[in-house]
Amino acid sequence: MKIIENFIEKINFKKYRTFLFEENFKLKPIEMKEEYSFCDLIGYEKQKQAIYNNTKAFLEGLKVNNILLYGDAGCGKSTTIRALLNEFSGIKIIQVFKNNLINLDKLFEKLAKQPYKFIIFADDISFDDTDNTFSTMKAVLEGSIVKCPNNVVIYATSNRRHLIKESFQSRIGDEIHLKDTISELNSLSERFGLNLLFMKPSNNEFIEISKKLAQKYLKDYDEEEVLAKIKRHCLIKGTSSPRVIQQAIDLIRANIEI
Repeated sequence: MKIIENFIEKINFKKYRTFLFEENFKLKPIEMKEEYSFCDLIGYEKQKQAIYNNTKAFLEGLKVNNILLYGDAGCGKSTTIRALLNEFSGIKIIQVFKNNLINLDKLFEKLAKQPYKFIIFADDISFDDTDNTFSTMKAVLEGSIVKCPNNVVIYATSNRRHLIKESFQSRIGDEIHLKDTISELNSLSERFGLNLLFMKPSNNEFIEISKKLAQKYLKDYDEEEVLAKIKRHCLIKGTSSPRVIQQAIDLIRANIEI
């Protein structure tokens, strides 16, 4: 514990805004300039507004919710969190990898003494039903003696709604056992006060995203030809997520045939 305290005290929180919480309990400053602001992220307006309002209230000193951003891969969940750096100058983000979530209570104790606001960013998390980190994460979110201090909030992303990998075996049993099992599987995601769904875009949304990205990144292009190339690339990749649309735009801009 003394090692953590000494290292935290040496961190120049005034200079840095982004950090990694490492397995040796050290907080590593990262020099990073985020590329995107919310205005650059096309679509998902309701989700962006919710996370914006929650963060704004957090900076104003109000009690806010931890947030789980879940849904299809490549739909901007992580980018939305990082974009907060360009929306709010007073926010700092600490990324914590899944295998180190078990040490969040130690980090909270030290961050609580700092005069800054921190977002704990847990990216792309999921658990096995035998994973000890699953229970630890539940306790940290709600139910533990050590909770998030007032200057800390947790924003997590996952492709899974309930964060835990289920099997048919986990749902086999008598009625009482089955209810207990399902309740346990759902319990972690329910401890996030705000759950935001990011789904693969509809056809109309796909066209809108494609057109706006083409307008932003391409010059003197034929719209129908570009849309056809993007559709072909998405078909090959097996998804039409915003990430894959952006990949197609980058390939077109680099004059790579797709």
